Amino acid sequence: MLDRFSGAAAAYSLRYLSKPTKYSPVVKVRRSLDNTEQDFTAGEIEDGTLEAFVGAGNDGFVTTWYDQSGNGNDATQTTAASQPKIVDAGVLVTENGKAAVDFDGVDDFFRCNVGGVKAIYSVFSDSGNAVDFVGPTQNRIFLDKNNFEIQPLSPFITISLPINYLDGRYFLLAYNNNPTDTLSLNGDTYSDPDAPNQEFALNRIGNNDSNLGYVNGVFSEIIIYPSDQSANRVAIETNINNHYEIY
Repeated sequence: MLDRFSGAAAAYSLRYLSKPTKYSPVVKVRRSLDNTEQDFTAGEIEDGTLEAFVGAGNDGFVTTWYDQSGNGNDATQTTAASQPKIVDAGVLVTENGKAAVDFDGVDDFFRCNVGGVKAIYSVFSDSGNAVDFVGPTQNRIFLDKNNFEIQPLSPFITISLPINYLDGRYFLLAYNNNPTDTLSLNGDTYSDPDAPNQEFALNRIGNNDSNLGYVNGVFSEIIIYPSDQSANRVAIETNINNHYEIY
């Protein structure tokens, strides 16, 4: 992905996104048994090494989701109660047969520092429920049952959706702002031609600074570009969909 489409500001995934990171860890996991933490590569997540580390009947929580963009924008959570789960009772959390990070909808979130993203930006993600990438207060990307909202400092941007995409369904989101706000869900595209450009910065994934709107669902991949990727949207969606078989 990142070898073909470079320039991401941050890239979080449970698969390898570029060849140079092949033997690098993608997550650090804490096991509930004794709170020991250890790094894991994408291969170690897939081959059972992570489950063996966590142990039968125990839970594994992600303390760090490493940024594969090369910019060092790792997503972290040091508070145990707020760490999303990746192993549940000894079994790897999966969505559609692929490893996933599970947010509980109560208090789980990551801190990150994807600051200074330009007014023109693109976001690609898979999800098993509501999408809620959030930055500073009222600076968030949010998808609920009927609307997709971009909330920079001011004003809010809302794209109404004619189709209910949730109900527990797995979906692929692609968003581009250049300057028309264009949202693609599983390849179906909607836009708001009147939406203004607003700079977007991200310092949390999973809730906002007011501790509202916690995500209840899973992610396997989130990629943020500080540039318009609309020309590459279909190719990027195809790359993600070929791996996760979302639609």
